Amino acid sequence: MAIAAKCCLSCGAGLPADGLVCEFCGAAHVFSAGAMAVACPGCGAGNAADARHCVQCRAALVVACPECRAASPHGSRYCQECRIEFRAYRRARVLRTPLEVREEAAAARVVEWLDGRWFKARDLRGRLRVIDAALLWVPTWRLRARVTGEVQGQASQTHHRTVSGRRYDGEAGRWVETVSSEPYLVWQHVTKRFDRTLDLRLPAAAAAAGCQDVLDLAGAPAGRPLDDVPAPAGPGERVFDPDLIDLQAFARLRGQAAAKLRAELLERVEALDARWLQPTLTLTYEPVWQVVYRYRRAHGEARVHGTTGVVAGRRLTLLDQWFS
Repeated sequence: MAIAAKCCLSCGAGLPADGLVCEFCGAAHVFSAGAMAVACPGCGAGNAADARHCVQCRAALVVACPECRAASPHGSRYCQECRIEFRAYRRARVLRTPLEVREEAAAARVVEWLDGRWFKARDLRGRLRVIDAALLWVPTWRLRARVTGEVQGQASQTHHRTVSGRRYDGEAGRWVETVSSEPYLVWQHVTKRFDRTLDLRLPAAAAAAGCQDVLDLAGAPAGRPLDDVPAPAGPGERVFDPDLIDLQAFARLRGQAAAKLRAELLERVEALDARWLQPTLTLTYEPVWQVVYRYRRAHGEARVHGTTGVVAGRRLTLLDQWFS
């Protein structure tokens, strides 16, 4: 499955389906001689992707960096200010984590995992049977980047004030003067700079939502680069296709990052100016064993991560022994 889209010739961002104007750098495109070309901002003539000056009016062609807005010569590979690679930094690298746990080991791990709880069925070892084990390759989007910028808003500070009062002392039979401290909030306008490193993950296939629990437990194991998405190697394997292309995943993860920054930087954010430095988008395929087992008349399933070996699913308890 290809994960590409119609792209801007200046910065590499995906163009809208119903237009030829890049939403990131503002470059306009035209069709010239049956191919897409960059439109000159002065006269509108079509120019090649590597042209430095317009072929009609000789105007200098520049590209505005979608991150720092600095102008670089048209056709540049990198921004001369923040050094991002225009045509690649929104593109995803395809990775695959190695399969370290084989089918027999996955079934054994499920049995050990079910047998490792104190409130377990007593005859678990003798009654449990592993029926089937299928290997699933589950894709996950991951975005890592260093984000710097400035945030403006309001921050609260807790102050205390002295409050005088009176209370009736029943034992003494009289009113007593009391002094206590009462907290209150004071909101102040704040402008501060931030420098954060973000690591965000996004499930790439809604059909594999049932495997998300074991993926969360496994963390983010290192993967090996691939030229394209993996293909099933045997009849018992299945490879899930991503629901989003890389440019759509990049935009969604950036939206999540903006919401996360707003929630963490200040209590009340009025303006956020964020600059991304060398963001890296990857599509990682991780192996997950879907193991189906039977205990007496009850059936269950567990998921084993094929790289780390962690297990997730439903455990058998004494209630299953009593009512099965």
